Amino acid sequence: MGLFGPSKGTSESAQELILEFLQSRELDADQALVLDEPNYSIWSVARGSAPVCIHLDKDPEAPWISVVCPIVTMPEEGDFSALLRYCMEQNAQMPAPLALEENTISVRAGRPVEGLDKEEVDTLIEIVGWVADKHDNELADKFGCKMIGEDSED
Repeated sequence: MGLFGPSKGTSESAQELILEFLQSRELDADQALVLDEPNYSIWSVARGSAPVCIHLDKDPEAPWISVVCPIVTMPEEGDFSALLRYCMEQNAQMPAPLALEENTISVRAGRPVEGLDKEEVDTLIEIVGWVADKHDNELADKFGCKMIGEDSED
């Protein structure tokens, strides 16, 4: 801890930046907090039709922030090669990649907290939300994926 708050590049400083982001969007940080453990925290906020989850890994050796937005689940049956190819092609054009975990397609971005500033936290969260909004309806319509979440106002 520095003289005027947490030292930059620590999990504490990253947490302060996350809380500043939530406050700047007039969101209740306590309500957004879904997991708070000594080494890991997650906040969830609505952005479009799916939740944007902000993960903070508080490992003192390598603190890390990641932003994840699950957008659709895979269709229950069929040939998924066209869907997966489409996702890979989109990754070449998007600032945050689509990822497949188990049966869920998510958008994710992350980085170490070293040198992290307020603008970068804002950008990570906004980019993930933007890419998710761009692709959720499209994947549902084109490939029969099931959307996660409900439409909500930003």
